Amino acid sequence: MSDLLTELLPFSVLAELSDLVTERHEPYRSSRWNEEREPVTTNPLNRRFKNIMDFDISVRNKSEEVLISLGGVKMKKNAFTWFEFDYDPETTIQDILLCGAVPDVKTHQFYPTRIELATKLLDDVAICDGEKCLEPSAGTGGLADMMPKEQTTCIEVSPLRCRILEAKGHQVINDDFLSWAAQTSERFDVVVMNPPFSEGRAVSHVRSAAELVKAGGRLGAILPAGSERKDLLPGWVCNWSDVQKGMFAGANVSVIRLIAYKPE
Repeated sequence: MSDLLTELLPFSVLAELSDLVTERHEPYRSSRWNEEREPVTTNPLNRRFKNIMDFDISVRNKSEEVLISLGGVKMKKNAFTWFEFDYDPETTIQDILLCGAVPDVKTHQFYPTRIELATKLLDDVAICDGEKCLEPSAGTGGLADMMPKEQTTCIEVSPLRCRILEAKGHQVINDDFLSWAAQTSERFDVVVMNPPFSEGRAVSHVRSAAELVKAGGRLGAILPAGSERKDLLPGWVCNWSDVQKGMFAGANVSVIRLIAYKPE
């Protein structure tokens, strides 16, 4: 596997990330008015920037990008702004502070799957109880979070994102998928994937994943529009969705969903 680049973060961004606090998530009683007030959020797995008044907007924007890349969802309520997570982000944030970097988005081809797109793909695949599942490029869990954890194996090349997946309770293997697929003896009933798109990698990832599907199994994938014109999986029954636009932030690409059934 070739070395994957990481993006070094400016000290100003690291300083902001080191000074995160937790937004109020429990009711509290005002000492001045002696009345109980509702919390800003009920999610204890949240973080906000301690400095809310005097900050560099470019530094703040970059710091927010980092939190979003870790799976944080930006929330706003009146004058409050914070980020909510579905796992405890503390260890992952500390990892970033220790190494001073995050995985480079373009090198890792990391474009998180939006919930509406993930929902449609998982509805298409319709995983059944007891089926053995694989997510070959799991990222921070955009697809895996909707799959049964006890039935699903996640493959992820970034150690940092593996920590996120582990914190969420997923079964994770830290490896490059193509390298892992070439040597594993594991086989799966269902593969669900959002592979990297650049330099024809979507095709190689889908074909490698197809080799790991049991006879009679199925594969669901989010692919670049135009993939439906290629004979990706000869002999399989392939069903394609309509083309969808604007599904990935930061990437001007149209996508299409594939559900493919492997012959018995």
